[in-house]
Amino acid sequence: MVDESVAESVRLYGLSDVVTVISYVSHAEAIQHMRAASALLLVIEPFENAKGMITGKLYEYLASGRHVLGIGPVDGDAARLLTEVRAGAMCLQGDTDEVASNLKLQYSQWEKGETVRGASLADISAYTRRSQTGILAEHLDALVSSST
Repeated sequence: MVDESVAESVRLYGLSDVVTVISYVSHAEAIQHMRAASALLLVIEPFENAKGMITGKLYEYLASGRHVLGIGPVDGDAARLLTEVRAGAMCLQGDTDEVASNLKLQYSQWEKGETVRGASLADISAYTRRSQTGILAEHLDALVSSST
C-alpha cells in the first residue's frame, strides 16, 4: 500500500502523469508491476536501527532486474547490498540534490527508450532462497557436528 501522504505529494507536485500509484494488488501482480517498471523506489524510514534494515521488498526488487533508487541510510546494509549487486543507489533522506540527480539519470535514459538495469541474476545468485537456505544448512550442520 502507498501511504496517503505519498499519493498526495504526487498530486501536489503535478507528477500524476509520470508516477503511477497502484492500490493493493496480489503478490503475483505486484511482482509483475515491479518487472514492468522503469525504476523502483525503496524508502527506509529513519528509526534507531535503520542502518541494519533490509526489507523483503528489496530482495523482490533485486529479482526484478530493475534499477532501485533507495532513500535511507547511505552507510546501512541496504545501501551496501544495492552497491554490491550493482542494483541502484541509496540516497540520504533529505538529500534532494542526490535524489534529483538519480531521477534525472533515470528520466534521461527513459526518454532515450533505454532502461538503466538493476542487478543481474548472476549478481544476486548468492541471495536466492535456495542459496541462503544452503548457507543456513551448512551452519546448522556445523552446529550439530560440533555438539557431538
